Amino acid sequence: MAGNNRRTKKWIQYTARVVSIIFVDWWLLFGLVSIIVAGFTFKGFLIFIVVPLLFLASVIIAWRREKIGGILLIIESLLLIFWFIWPSLIAYFQRNTSIYMVFYALFRKFPFAYPSLIAGILFIINSVNLRKEGNENG
Repeated sequence: MAGNNRRTKKWIQYTARVVSIIFVDWWLLFGLVSIIVAGFTFKGFLIFIVVPLLFLASVIIAWRREKIGGILLIIESLLLIFWFIWPSLIAYFQRNTSIYMVFYALFRKFPFAYPSLIAGILFIINSVNLRKEGNENG
C-alpha cells in the first residue's frame, strides 16, 4: 500500500514538472517565432520573451518549493486569462458588445492558461501530500 501511495506522489510530481516545462517551452517558442515573423520591437520583446521567462522563473521556484511555485503558476494563469478577456470586458462595459462575447473570449482563450493552472494545482497537491507524509512519519 505504501509503495502504491509513493508511486502516485511521484506521478503527480513528474506530471506537474512535465506539464510546466511544456508550457514554458511553448511560450518561448511562440515568442521567438512571433519576433522573427513580426519583426523585433521592444514591446514584442517584453511580451514574447520576458513573460515566458517569468513563467520559467515560477517553474524553477515550483521545482524547489512546490507550494509557493504552484501558487505563482495559478496566479499567472489567472492573469493570463484576464489579459486575454480584457478587451471583451472593456467592450462589454462600454455597451459595444454582449456578455456572450465576454464568455466567448474567456472560453476561446482559456486553453492558453490550462497548462500553468494544471501544473500549479498538481504542485500544490504534491506539496500537501508530502507534508502529510512528513507528519505521519514524524
